[in-house]
Amino acid sequence: GSLKRHLVCVDRRQGKVLWKKAVASAVRETGGASFGTQHGFASHTPVSDGERVYVLFGKTGVLAFDLEGKQAWAASVGTEVSRFGSAASPIVYKNLLIVTASAESKSVRAFDRKTGKEVWKTDAASLDRSYATPVIAKNALGRDEMLLSVTYETWSLDPATGELNWYAGTEVDTNACPSIVVHENVAYVIGGRSPGGRAAIRLGGKDDVSKTHVLWSKTGGSYVASPVFHKGHLYWLNDRGIAFCVDAKTGEDVLRKRVGGQFYASMLLLNNRLVAVSRFGGTRVLEASPKMTQVALNKLSDTSDFSGSPAIADGQMILRSDK
Repeated sequence: GSLKRHLVCVDRRQGKVLWKKAVASAVRETGGASFGTQHGFASHTPVSDGERVYVLFGKTGVLAFDLEGKQAWAASVGTEVSRFGSAASPIVYKNLLIVTASAESKSVRAFDRKTGKEVWKTDAASLDRSYATPVIAKNALGRDEMLLSVTYETWSLDPATGELNWYAGTEVDTNACPSIVVHENVAYVIGGRSPGGRAAIRLGGKDDVSKTHVLWSKTGGSYVASPVFHKGHLYWLNDRGIAFCVDAKTGEDVLRKRVGGQFYASMLLLNNRLVAVSRFGGTRVLEASPKMTQVALNKLSDTSDFSGSPAIADGQMILRSDK
């Protein structure tokens, strides 16, 4: 009942907190399954357009702040109950802020970035177990598509209107958490848990493109972490500490090996290195090659939970934990 969420602004050179804003819950939150709610109630990554910072705070809604921390607007995205809470991060597209409110209302919504006015809303019951942040990509005709992974399907929406362009069946079962990766007009989607799946889908088309645009579809995916594409291969580390290298043309395993640890954070590609932050076992640096040879294992004295994906900018890597 007294839950608050926080937006914190930190000087990136000194680590000094410049300002922070606490936002009280608009409605009482409910705890979910004990094994699936270690992330708390603010898993979403903020996004900025250089003028404002936008956050999704679950049932409390979407909020916009200026760069000094003054709230500009707030909008509700629903107050439904989800087993695992919510996790998808908002994205900026032209004059819109697009939010996947699957846990809050089984919907995807777009707001005017300046005013907070809702521009479009797409409802679908199958959004119930989608925790993926959508991705914008151009198809072969130069048109923008918004790609979203849901259970057993991949969708393409028109980001300007929210209307469905096409959908394709996949083997992403149980939950759809990882974001889609796009390379040269092909969307690569992974997800699910038992055993999950992976697929390659050519962009474009209309309505059901499962028989015309799915290049391959295989079992075996990643429950939480998103993949990396590099030189014709897909790489990821899953929540059971297993490293995957997959041929992007065929979907076949090139390498599958246990490295240990548990990974919720998505892997980063830095030059020819793969950087993977585990929850409790440090950061593994691997060669970005099919052998995935370990170059380093960096550990901190900190024992808290590093489930968030790191951010890279201006020569700095920023990591955060639950503490």
